[in-house]
Amino acid sequence: MERDNYLLSVGERIRRDKIRLEKAIRTLSQSGPFTADDIVIRFHDSGQEPSFNDYIRQQIVRLKRLGKIRTSETYTAALKSFSSFMKGSDILFGELSSDLLMEYEAYLKNRGNSPNTISFYMRILKAVYNRAVENGLTGQRNLFKSVYTGVEKTLKRAIHLNDIRRIKRLDLSLKPHLDFARDMFLFCFYTRGMSFVDMAYLKKGDIANGILTYRRKKTGQQLFIRWEKCMQEIIKLFCLSVQDFKVVH
Repeated sequence: MERDNYLLSVGERIRRDKIRLEKAIRTLSQSGPFTADDIVIRFHDSGQEPSFNDYIRQQIVRLKRLGKIRTSETYTAALKSFSSFMKGSDILFGELSSDLLMEYEAYLKNRGNSPNTISFYMRILKAVYNRAVENGLTGQRNLFKSVYTGVEKTLKRAIHLNDIRRIKRLDLSLKPHLDFARDMFLFCFYTRGMSFVDMAYLKKGDIANGILTYRRKKTGQQLFIRWEKCMQEIIKLFCLSVQDFKVVH
């Protein structure tokens, strides 16, 4: 078994070196006459280039450094999915092809992923590839022409108002964690779908003259919401007055 694994690794190395050699010759041929020494130099220089997978990892680190944590998480999810498809093997930029991406698309479909989920992964891979082109790591090729990268309109889903009333009337006094979750859900509902992270950053100074004003963490958009009695009823459960208003902190 150990010998078989060694032979497989050697075969993989030979295959990759062959791709690097072909790429070196192809690149040099576009610049005019070249010698065997030129090929050797170009071949060794190409060994310093990151694989496609490594380049995605580099972008994840870069995004975290820029403070774009949520985007870095989506890149991490895409890398995990693509690596699973590749069975853990790295791939060089020269090995990327339309056929390979179509196989990846079929792989995602067979795993029950929706068109929008497939597009989500493909658009991330495409963004990484385009950045690599800009940085001169690979040439521009229309690799994503045959895979889906659009966005389908999803069926709108809504909970019935009677169900909201039933949730509000539930006696959860013996289950404090569910009681808190229910109150956070209702506060989100009353505030027109405020995200939990935005709720967590609300302060007492955000309420003035009967208006709740806050800025979305995700987009920076400023929103204004009329402060209603139902909102204050929830706040009173956690503090003595609106002046002491804190949702989480």
